[in-house]
Amino acid sequence: MSLAHQQQQQQQQQQPPLHPKKPPRATLSQKIKVLDYLAGPPERTQIDTLKYFKNINEFAISQATMSNWVSLEKELREECNNNPHMKSYKKKPVLKYPDIANQLAIHILKLNNDGIQINDKIIRETYKNLMIKNNGNTVNHKLSSGMLKTFKKIIYSLTEVNSTPNINNNNNNNTENKLGTTITSTTSTLPSSSVSSSSAASSLITNSQNNNNTLFSMESTPTNLDFNFDDIFNTNTIGFNTRLIHSDDVFSILPNSLPTELTLDNSSSNIIQPNLPQLSPLLSTVVSLDTTILNDKQKNINNEDDHKIKKRTLPFYPQYQNPLNDNTYYKRHKHTIPSLGSKISNPNSEKIEKILENITDGHVTLYNSGTSAIMGILSYINPTTIYIDEKGYKGTHDVIKLLNKLTGVKKFSLFNLTKMQVDDVPINSVIILESPMNPLGYVHDLSYYSNISKSCKSCKLIVDSTLAPPPLQFPFQQGADYVVYSAVKYLAGVSDLGAGFIVSKTIDSKTDLHLERSSLGTSIANFDSFLLVRNLRTYKMRILTQCNNTEKIIKYFKKNFNKYDKILNKIHHASLQQNKDIVMKQLNNYYNPVFALELKSENYPDFLLNEFNFLTNNPNLEGGETLVELIHENPIFNSENDQHNNENLNFNKMLRFSVGCEDYQDIIRDIDQAFTGLINNLQE
Repeated sequence: MSLAHQQQQQQQQQQPPLHPKKPPRATLSQKIKVLDYLAGPPERTQIDTLKYFKNINEFAISQATMSNWVSLEKELREECNNNPHMKSYKKKPVLKYPDIANQLAIHILKLNNDGIQINDKIIRETYKNLMIKNNGNTVNHKLSSGMLKTFKKIIYSLTEVNSTPNINNNNNNNTENKLGTTITSTTSTLPSSSVSSSSAASSLITNSQNNNNTLFSMESTPTNLDFNFDDIFNTNTIGFNTRLIHSDDVFSILPNSLPTELTLDNSSSNIIQPNLPQLSPLLSTVVSLDTTILNDKQKNINNEDDHKIKKRTLPFYPQYQNPLNDNTYYKRHKHTIPSLGSKISNPNSEKIEKILENITDGHVTLYNSGTSAIMGILSYINPTTIYIDEKGYKGTHDVIKLLNKLTGVKKFSLFNLTKMQVDDVPINSVIILESPMNPLGYVHDLSYYSNISKSCKSCKLIVDSTLAPPPLQFPFQQGADYVVYSAVKYLAGVSDLGAGFIVSKTIDSKTDLHLERSSLGTSIANFDSFLLVRNLRTYKMRILTQCNNTEKIIKYFKKNFNKYDKILNKIHHASLQQNKDIVMKQLNNYYNPVFALELKSENYPDFLLNEFNFLTNNPNLEGGETLVELIHENPIFNSENDQHNNENLNFNKMLRFSVGCEDYQDIIRDIDQAFTGLINNLQE
């Protein structure tokens, strides 16, 4: 082969194809992904959305198709909720004989539950027998390959997606499915003709898939799920998350939680528990030191360039975020190392502030605790009057009491504010809303109080959103001026650090807050900042788990309230408020992980605290554990009733639950056994 011919072939290989491969059509989930990205937050234009997904090039998209998806958004989301596991972009198949398809799917599921391995021959024979029974010999009984493939998809989705199929294999003759139709169970190898045909196979798939208990992504919205809570009490196995979080607890107090017999691994002399994950053995090899690397480092010791801190290019890593860096009134000494060990700031705290700004849509100032953040914002505004709910976190009321000694600031309840005229509100006033509010988890209508503050001459709205961090609540969207958080329970997820922060709208306010923070001596330690950076990596998984656990627990108590009506009087949660539509919209349809159970006697809370197996009542634990606390005389909560409020709350009868990351089945079982034990004692 000549050299010219070889060069010609190489040029042909380097040239792109004349007709590049087109991306596939968008699936249903990808369409929802586009709609979620378009809706935000922040809300984006169709042009920006189109540009973003064209760069990804995962599926075909154009301006016309995206506009069509927007016009059909309601139908697409409804279809995705009904068929979340549909992979094809096409609609679910419409079969010629839907009644036959329904009977076939039910019968194959029964055979599968009986341990019979399903193959193509069984499906074909079952279909033929059903056709003969229903239509006789007047139609073609042959099952085409396309129909066979469709049936297999239906059966696979019902057996694989759902942990428990929508058929109850008990001794009762009649079983009711979720559509309300009666299905007669069969015992023969051939299907019975008495199977109800009022619902199509596609409807059966839709309702069966709704039983799938999935965790929602940060962009999605939880739907109303109907859980089979009876299955919780049919097993005594402790979930992995619960064992992981409570790794130092003895689970033998729970029935059949762990095997009683332990095996010994002779090779490593380690005790093995079969229900727990095993660690890999340590490597016996020792990595040898590379002397050449040490020599190279020794040569560069005197090189000053090697001592310079190299700036990282990661998007979340700040290039020195201290707002005082360019302030003409404050200049660092030229011989000092920037921000290392400084009382103004430190590298890890600046990094945390940058990360938090990415999820809060504001300018963040970090403090060593949530109470310090409250002190910082009130010292910065220096109000003459504060309007606040009489209940809530006691630390906030203690800060106001301290400021009253220093500045004479006056405190009034929110009830007084709602009865005042706009012109009567003093200048330089502040409204403080803790929402959701301790200790019951109730939520204020932020937009209502925002309108009040905007109508006054000079009134700021501060929202303490500790119990609803992003993505649960974004107070700036409802008109808040400042947002305050404690970063321990949810953002950090551990109890070995203290942190809090203020989110403001302008960089100027952040600069002033940083300077005053130094004067207050409330800067966070560098190591605590490092711990917070480490723990934020798992924040999304933790907060979603806590929200979904709370949703299932609340729904369990609503569904089984009569079971505990001898001792349980009321459930307190944001989702049960009278204005729950406004509340859940404000919380983006997430269930904030705090609720309270009001009992029928003041003696019950103290008794129940000692009956839980692993739910702890230690207020010093602010990690991933589920906390159960008394409300009455609790030093953490200001549980005094407002004399003008007609809520008729009796905190002496309440238990407050702060839901953790354990498996929700274990939380429900532990609460159930404590409540059941109290009921049994009352009956004796």
